[in-house]
Amino acid sequence: MKAILEFVKKHDELCFAIALYVVIFGGLFLILSMPVPNDDTKQAPTYEPSERASFTPTCTIAPTDGICIEIIDGIPTATLNYTQETPTPTQKPEEFTPTATPEPTATNTAAPTPVTRTTYQSGVPGTYAVEHGAHSWKPWANYHAITATDSPQYKLQRIAQTDENGLRYIIDADGVKRFCVAMPVAWCGGTSKDIGRLFDVVMSNGSVLNCILGDTKKIEHSQKGEGRFGRKGELMEFQVDEVRLHPGARRSGTVSSIGGAFEGEADFVIVYDKNFLHDN
Repeated sequence: MKAILEFVKKHDELCFAIALYVVIFGGLFLILSMPVPNDDTKQAPTYEPSERASFTPTCTIAPTDGICIEIIDGIPTATLNYTQETPTPTQKPEEFTPTATPEPTATNTAAPTPVTRTTYQSGVPGTYAVEHGAHSWKPWANYHAITATDSPQYKLQRIAQTDENGLRYIIDADGVKRFCVAMPVAWCGGTSKDIGRLFDVVMSNGSVLNCILGDTKKIEHSQKGEGRFGRKGELMEFQVDEVRLHPGARRSGTVSSIGGAFEGEADFVIVYDKNFLHDN
């Protein structure tokens, strides 16, 4: 070792040169001996315009979300590939306009159509025409004014009832509600035996008032003494309980103020061969 050190001291320049060559050539040898890495990267294919036109991308549709994976120029691209249908609007229940069935404006919804008599025969059942002309007035009278206890009028009121408008009525053998009214003698007769006779008044508005004769209006209390209409042109006078009478009828003096079936004039009076007091 001592000898080597003395040789290096004497020939230091030579030793430095040898060491330098060793380092340089050794580094080159190591570099050249290293393996060259493989280039696995493939160049993406290119297409001319004509080739792109004929290229059909592959697509895989996921059935749950409608995603389509397209291979475009070698690059996977995700797109939505489904058509969303516009739901057909449904009509809400409140948008329906129900067709309401109007309630009848009369006690009966349809009037009978018997043959009309041209000449009235007192007390004879039949259908009689009522000429129009200021006969819409329908006065009322308090039934408490009937005080003769042995009269058929009083007997009828003992059976009658009072409805929500204060009008007196009975229910006949057929279950029909009939209003107690007084009529001029020319329509249903003027004797005590006629009290309780059943009849209908067919109104010009199409309604039918089912009635029972509760009293008669004398000839001297009629227009022109004909016994057909009252002094104010009325055809019938309703018997009522004044305490319970409809407010409008009480103020105006006419049952027409109740409205509905009670308004307007009459077209026909249909007299039946039935008497509530005699047949029951």
